[in-house]
Amino acid sequence: MKLATLKPLFWNDNNYKSPSGHRSNGGFPSKYGYAHEEWNNHPFRIWNGFRVFHSERTKLEKKFSLTGELGLLFIGSNQGFQYLLGVAAGVFHNDEEVIMPEIIKDLHIKDQWEEAWEQDTVKKAFKKNKSNFLKHWETNHIWLTWRCPQEQFIWFDTPKKIIPEQFRNKARLTSHYATHQTLSPDKCIEVLSEHLKSDSPIMQWFANGIFAPESYPKNEVPCSDKSKKIIKKIKPIRLTRPQATPLNIWWKDRGELNPYIFFYR
Repeated sequence: MKLATLKPLFWNDNNYKSPSGHRSNGGFPSKYGYAHEEWNNHPFRIWNGFRVFHSERTKLEKKFSLTGELGLLFIGSNQGFQYLLGVAAGVFHNDEEVIMPEIIKDLHIKDQWEEAWEQDTVKKAFKKNKSNFLKHWETNHIWLTWRCPQEQFIWFDTPKKIIPEQFRNKARLTSHYATHQTLSPDKCIEVLSEHLKSDSPIMQWFANGIFAPESYPKNEVPCSDKSKKIIKKIKPIRLTRPQATPLNIWWKDRGELNPYIFFYR
């Protein structure tokens, strides 16, 4: 089963191609002057056909990512507004013992220290002591939490302003990096249909398959009538009465109906 979440990231003014020196009020970015997700849109973060990228993770997200059944909608907050930054589908967790170190080595992540050090926020955090920063970098450059198929990853050229009330009956969505908010697949399609074509691999990932109960938050705002029409065109139709195939006959003989038979428009 699949899970979809909204995932907050530290804000970046360089479209997440490298650190931008944005100031933070808390967490890792406040303490060290940069964040690992600031390279999420770096053009060379590709490994064995996967896009690799970073965010904090929750236990629930890690659980679904172990089998690549996680979808992430990345959001950021800046000057009182919130934005959709990018999307990743079919996300796998990079284990810290084997995969992550291999990615870090192959992509020469360690060599990108200068992009962080040139930021005033980093120099201030380390009191302009380059030696101390490099000691920190030696053990902290290693974090790249996620990977997904290249065709199921997109980072928007410009952040897309979002309306929090479209998701929840609240004026603001979560902004804490170590948290998430779950989303239904229909809500994902509603939001993404404004920016992606219906036949894109990302849209098809959210339109197909079975999503876990956790992906249907009770306090989620229902989709608009316009969005429901779009969703109906994209998603497969579920048969209320499965056709009489041998498989279904076998289920019927057991006194049951096979609930997982689909056909497409």
